[in-house]
Amino acid sequence: MVVKLYVHGTPQGNQTWGNVQGYDKQYIDCLYGGSIKKVEADVQMWVEVQENRDLGKKVCYYTYYRKDTLEYGTARSGGYFALTLRLDCYYSYVSNIYSLLDAVFNSFIVGQILDKKGGSFQYKITNFESHQAKKGYELGAIEEEIKKYLLTFSSDNNILDLKDFNTSRNSQITTENLCDCKPEEMTSHIRQYGLVSISPLHPTVAIANLKQELSNKEQLYWQKGQQEITELRNTIENKDQQIRSISNAKSTIEQEKLNVSAQLEKTNKLIENIRNLLSVKELKTTKLENPNEEKSDDSDIQEKKTSHQLRRKLHLIKETGVLIILSVILLRMIMQKSCTKDSSCDKENTQISLIDSIARLNSGIAMLNEENNELKEKKDKAVKEVFDQRYPNAIIDIMGISNGRMHCGKSYWISLKNVDGKLEGSFLFDDTPVLYDSFTPDQKGVHIISYVIDGVKVIERTVKVED
Repeated sequence: MVVKLYVHGTPQGNQTWGNVQGYDKQYIDCLYGGSIKKVEADVQMWVEVQENRDLGKKVCYYTYYRKDTLEYGTARSGGYFALTLRLDCYYSYVSNIYSLLDAVFNSFIVGQILDKKGGSFQYKITNFESHQAKKGYELGAIEEEIKKYLLTFSSDNNILDLKDFNTSRNSQITTENLCDCKPEEMTSHIRQYGLVSISPLHPTVAIANLKQELSNKEQLYWQKGQQEITELRNTIENKDQQIRSISNAKSTIEQEKLNVSAQLEKTNKLIENIRNLLSVKELKTTKLENPNEEKSDDSDIQEKKTSHQLRRKLHLIKETGVLIILSVILLRMIMQKSCTKDSSCDKENTQISLIDSIARLNSGIAMLNEENNELKEKKDKAVKEVFDQRYPNAIIDIMGISNGRMHCGKSYWISLKNVDGKLEGSFLFDDTPVLYDSFTPDQKGVHIISYVIDGVKVIERTVKVED
C-alpha cells in the first residue's frame, strides 16, 4: 500500500504543503473553487477514484475538507483547509479514514496552523512551507503513522484492488451521513460511481426518509385541498344554476300573473256589459207582455212603431244570448287555466294561489342564497388552510422599506417569501389591486397589504406610511 498525504488550503491565497507534483497537484488545484465544493457542509470527506496518468493506474483520494475557515488576519469568508490522502487501493472502512484524518486535524493542525475562533477556525500562519521549516517536522512522519494504523487495524478484505472500480468521471456526487457508512454498501457505490461525500452533517437515511414522507404527505394534503376546492366550486356553480332556474321560473309566474290579471279585468268588464244588456232586456220584455196598452190617436202610426220596436227587441234578445254564450266559454277557459281539475276556483282563489306560489319561490331562493354563502365560507376557509399548511413560513416581503416605515410618493416592490415558485394570486393595498407587484402609497397612516388567491386573503401585513 502506497500512502501519500497532502495539506492544502488558503492561509493567504491557495497553497499546498508537501511535495505535490504532476497529476496530484492538478487534482488538488481543481478542488480550490471547483464544483465539487457545491455540496454544502462545513466539514466533510470526499472519496474519489481517479486515473492517475503519472502512475499509469487508478488511485483513490480521501480528502478531509473544512469550509469553516478564515484566512490569516482577515474575517473574509471563502477560505478552507484540507487533508488529502492518496492510496493506490481502496480502503473499504471509509468511516475509519474519516476518523483518522479528523484526529490528525485536531492533533497536528488545530493550535499550530489554525486557531478556534468562535464557531469557525482562522489561520495563524501565512505560509505552509515557512511553518514547516520553523517547526522542523515533515509530513512523511504523519504519512507513516497513517500507513501503520491502516495496516495494523485492517485485513486483506478491507484493502481492495481498484482495477474493477469506475472512475468519478461524469458522475454526480451523492451524500452519505457518517453513521450510515456501511462498508459493503459504500464499496458497491464507489465501485459503480467512483465518488461520494461523507459527513456527520449530511442527513441520515432516517431523516431523509422522514423528509420524503413529510413531502409526500404535504403533496397529498395539497391535492386533497385542491380537490375539495374544486368540489366546492362545482357545488356553488350548481346552486347558482338552481337559483337562476328558480329566478327564471319566478319571472315566468310573475308574467303569467300579469296575463291572468289582465284577462280577469277584461272578463269583469264583459260581465258588467252583459249585466247591463240583461237589464235592458228585462225592461223591454216587460213592455212586450202588455199588448192591450192604449194606442195613440193615430192608430196606424202607433201600430208601425210597435212592430218596429218588437223587431228591435227580438234582435236585442238574440244578440244578448250570443254574448252570454261567449262569456260562458271565456270564463270556462280562464277557470281551466287558473284552477286545478277538481277545484271550484274564483278570481280571489286564483290570486291567492299565485301569491302563495310566489312566496314559496321567494323562500326557496332565500334558502339557496344562504346555502350558497355557507359554501363560499367553507371554500374560503379551505383555501386559507391549504395555503397555511403548504407555506407555514410565508411572509410578504417589501423592498425599499427603511426602519420599518414607508413614505408617500415612493414606489415599493412586494413579493412572497418562503414559497415554491409563483402562485396564481395577486396583491392588494388597502383592497386596491397592485399592478406589476409595485405600488406607490399616496396617503399616510396605517395600511394593510394582503395576498389574495381565488378571492381569499391568505396572508396580510400591516405597514405605516409617513410623509
